[in-house]
Amino acid sequence: MHLILCNDFKSATVNIPSPFDDTDYISLYVTSAKSKNTVKIVNGTPYISCRVNLTTRLLSSSTSSNYLTDENKKVLEDYADSYFKAHINDYLYKTSKEFKSDICKFGKYAVSKFLSMDKWKNYDWENKYENSFFTIAVDTKIKSSYLIKET
Repeated sequence: MHLILCNDFKSATVNIPSPFDDTDYISLYVTSAKSKNTVKIVNGTPYISCRVNLTTRLLSSSTSSNYLTDENKKVLEDYADSYFKAHINDYLYKTSKEFKSDICKFGKYAVSKFLSMDKWKNYDWENKYENSFFTIAVDTKIKSSYLIKET
């Protein structure tokens, strides 16, 4: 999640629970991930928004599932959106509340909200960050699949 939010992600295979069968997993090869991050200061509190776009390829399928239909592809994309959103959210709250550390460097987006460096320093981002609120939006696209469809 860190690499995705910092826009340093290259590629990876991620196994997520199947939305069709809770005893099965689906392997997604994430080929690209881009995050657009913004920070607003509202009543002295940081509000951080992350809009994440993921491009994936489906690597696995069970014999009883047909993920290649448009309807199932949409269900899988929506499920992947919620899966990644939950993990990003957990990651951000852990880094802010437990670690009290802006390791994704959201401060670089917040600094532009202040008219001078003195105001920025007086704001004390390092201590304010732990009170941040996060809004996460994820859009997962299954671009194509390596699976072969039976005729």
